[in-house]
Amino acid sequence: NTLGYQLINEYSIIYFGYKIMNKEFCFKTIISLIIQTVLLSILPTIKEPIVEDALLNVAFAPLFVELGVGLALQVVGAVGVIDIGTVCLVKKNSRILKQGSFLIIFNVVLFGICLFIYDIKIIMYSIVFVAILYTTADKFHLQN
Repeated sequence: NTLGYQLINEYSIIYFGYKIMNKEFCFKTIISLIIQTVLLSILPTIKEPIVEDALLNVAFAPLFVELGVGLALQVVGAVGVIDIGTVCLVKKNSRILKQGSFLIIFNVVLFGICLFIYDIKIIMYSIVFVAILYTTADKFHLQN
């Protein structure tokens, strides 16, 4: 079943994070994932955008997202499975890539696939969002 494969993949990446980083990194990451799950379960969902202009939302949302991601990464944890993978890759190849640069490349490939599924306007807004998010990440994260 799909959920089973997903759990195996997530636990595999956490295992590699344990081997490449350390036990404390994995423990803090698991705590971060639990806190996210609880907060996302109890906080109300915003039904309407605060600002109607999509470009303003795309420009400012990554700054708020980065605040949360930055706080998690500064205490040497991660906020998701992709972050674990990129932190490990950056640790092994820090002269080649920064974490934000790797994530931009990953998302370019992902958006290339999404071009066949979604509206081009959504993809373009997503690219702007990701570019702001991970450029900010490379400027402010202590690992970089």
